[in-house]
Amino acid sequence: MSKSRSFRDYHYDHSDILLAVIILIIAAALIVWRINIIMAYPSTLGQKAGTAVTAEQNATTSDNSAAKESAKSSGTNKATWTDDKLAEDFTLTVEGSSADKKIQCLIDAGLFTSSVDFKSVCKSFGLNASSIKSGTYTFSQGMTKKDIAKDVIKLYSGGIKMALVTTTEMFRKALNSDYAVGAFNVNNMEIIQGIVDAAQQENAPLILQVSAGARKYAKPVYLVKLVEAAIEDTGVDVALHLDHGADFDICKSCVDGGFTSVMYDGSKHPFEENIRITRQVVEYAHAHGVVVEAELGKLAGVEDAVHVNEREATFTVPEEAAEFVEKTGVDSLAVAIGTSHGAYKFKGTPYLDFERLKKIHALIPDTPLVLHGSSSVPQEFVELCNKYGGEVPGAQGVPEDMITEAVKHGVCKVNIDTDLRLAMTAEIRRVFHENPAEFDPRKYLGPGRDAIQKMVAHKMRDVLKCSNQR
Repeated sequence: MSKSRSFRDYHYDHSDILLAVIILIIAAALIVWRINIIMAYPSTLGQKAGTAVTAEQNATTSDNSAAKESAKSSGTNKATWTDDKLAEDFTLTVEGSSADKKIQCLIDAGLFTSSVDFKSVCKSFGLNASSIKSGTYTFSQGMTKKDIAKDVIKLYSGGIKMALVTTTEMFRKALNSDYAVGAFNVNNMEIIQGIVDAAQQENAPLILQVSAGARKYAKPVYLVKLVEAAIEDTGVDVALHLDHGADFDICKSCVDGGFTSVMYDGSKHPFEENIRITRQVVEYAHAHGVVVEAELGKLAGVEDAVHVNEREATFTVPEEAAEFVEKTGVDSLAVAIGTSHGAYKFKGTPYLDFERLKKIHALIPDTPLVLHGSSSVPQEFVELCNKYGGEVPGAQGVPEDMITEAVKHGVCKVNIDTDLRLAMTAEIRRVFHENPAEFDPRKYLGPGRDAIQKMVAHKMRDVLKCSNQR
C-alpha cells in the first residue's frame, strides 16, 4: 500500500516545478535573444562590408581623381611618337618654380627622355635650356624634339615670340658663308636699343656682349632684363654673351644668370693652365645649355679690365690652337692676328696676319673663329669728338676691308665696342655744343642712340655682310 503524501510534500513538488518553469523561461529568453543576435549579425556584417566597400570605392575614386588632377597639373599624359615625330597633336601645361621643374614636365609627358636629352637638343639648335617658359602649349602632329624645344624656349606669356639664343646656329650658318655676326658691347638702354633696332632693320643675327666694366656699371640683372625687353619689342634673335670672363666663378655666375654664351679669357695663364680652366668652364656651361668662347694669344691694348702692352702681346700659334680646341671642347676661339683693344690700335700702317689666320682655319675648319678689338675707329666720329671739345688725337682702328677679308677665313664673330662709344659720344658732344642750355637726358641720349643705330646698320650691311641672314 503506497504511502500517502502530505500537503507539505506537494508543496515541495510544486516549487520544483515552478523553478523548472522559471529556468525554462529564462533559457527560452536567452535562446530568443541569441537567435535575434544571430539573425541580426549578417545584416550588421553586410552593413560593415557595404561600408568598407563604399569607403574603398570612395578612396579609389578619390585616388583616381587626385591622380587625374596630378596628371593634369604635371603633364603626365604621354605623347606618342612615330619615326621621331609626334604621332598626334599634344597639349601640355608647363609650369614650375625653376627651369629644372619645367623641363621635368616635358620629361613626364614623354617629350624628352631626360634633362640631358632636352639640354642637348637645345644646344644643337642654339637655344638656352634655362630660358624655358611656363605656359600651355599645343604641339602639332609631325613636330620633332627640336620643334618642341624651340616652342618652349621662345614663347613668352601672351604668345609673344622671343629669341634669347646661343651662337650655335648663328655660327653654323656663318661658317659656311662669307659673313660674320657682329658682337656689340652694351652698357645701357640707349646702346641696346640702337643696336637691336639696327639688327631689326637689317634682318641680321646679333650678339650683345657684356664686359667687366658693364657688369660693374649697370649690374648683370639690369642688362639681362633690358636685353629681354629689346627682344620682346623687336622679335630679333639675340645671343647674350659674357665678354672676357676673368675666372670660372664669373663665367658660372653669368651662366646661372641667364647668359646664353660666355667667354673665359685664360690668355694670361700658361698654355696648360688655360686649357685646364677653360675645360672646367666648358663642362659647366655645356651642362646648362650655354656655349663657350676662349682665347689663345694676347691682344694688345686697353678695354675695361683688359690691359696688355705691346711687349706682352703674342700672336696665336696655329698648332697650339688645334690642340687647345681638342682638349677643351670650346665652341669658338678668339685668335690674335694683329687686332687690339681700344681706339689706338696701330701706330703705323695697319697689319693683320692673314696667313696665320688661314693656317689656323685650315687646322680647325669646324671651329668658328673670333676677332676681338675689331673696331675701325671711324675718323668722322674722331673728328666730331675733337671738334666739340674732345681729345682723341691719332686714334686709329682696323680698316673695314681687312675685317671683311678676315670673314672669308673662318671668322664668324667680330667684336665691336670702341666704335659704339665714339658714335654716341660724338653726337652727345655735338648736342651740348649746339644747345649749351640743354639738360634733359632724352635730348642728348636720343640722338646718341640714333647715331649708334646708323653706325651698326652700316657694319652689318657693308662690313660683316650679315644683312638678311637672320
